[in-house]
Amino acid sequence: MRLLYLYPSDLGDDLIDAICATGVPYFDLSLQHVSKPLLRRMRRWGDGDRFLRRIDDIRRREPAAAFRSNFIVGYPGESEADHDQLLSFVDSAQLDWCGFFAYSKEDGTYAAGLEGEVPAALVADRLGELRSLQDGITAARRDELIGTDIEVLVDEPEIGRSHREAPEIDGIVHVAAALTVGTLATVRVVDALGPDLVAEQVPAVAGLSRRARR
Repeated sequence: MRLLYLYPSDLGDDLIDAICATGVPYFDLSLQHVSKPLLRRMRRWGDGDRFLRRIDDIRRREPAAAFRSNFIVGYPGESEADHDQLLSFVDSAQLDWCGFFAYSKEDGTYAAGLEGEVPAALVADRLGELRSLQDGITAARRDELIGTDIEVLVDEPEIGRSHREAPEIDGIVHVAAALTVGTLATVRVVDALGPDLVAEQVPAVAGLSRRARR
């Protein structure tokens, strides 16, 4: 079970500890941007430095924690400096998964009345930069798992998910066809194909805890 779309302002120590204690330390953080002036324009709390400190704190408690976030690109008033801050944050945070979405004006919303529309061509360029950066980060983080043993839930024939992969939005783990759908299995990662992993079944070791296997 995962809690999705967590607001960083509400992510206190008790909630972090409770999530880590489940054995599924997956943190889907609703950040949207990291520039403090732009976040205030969005009527949102926080900034990149605060977010990084919270992520680092979670990783100290649970080094195996996985992170996902989403960011809006081209929000009215987004400057080149704001974009550079977001690029720097993405590089520093090294999140497992990130989604980047172009701002879309919707009638009747607060943002629809804001000045400072960002040209569509510039938004596309910024999206390309961010997605290219994150693709490399995600691939590198998946490569780091090669040679490790992980526990997966077999979702479909030959497809599993560890605690790092939320259904439908993240990568998957390719597993042996012999593994029964709906069961948990310990597998060894032998390859990474971009966001996806390839794993082989390994014998279960009696008495070995989930945390130890990770």
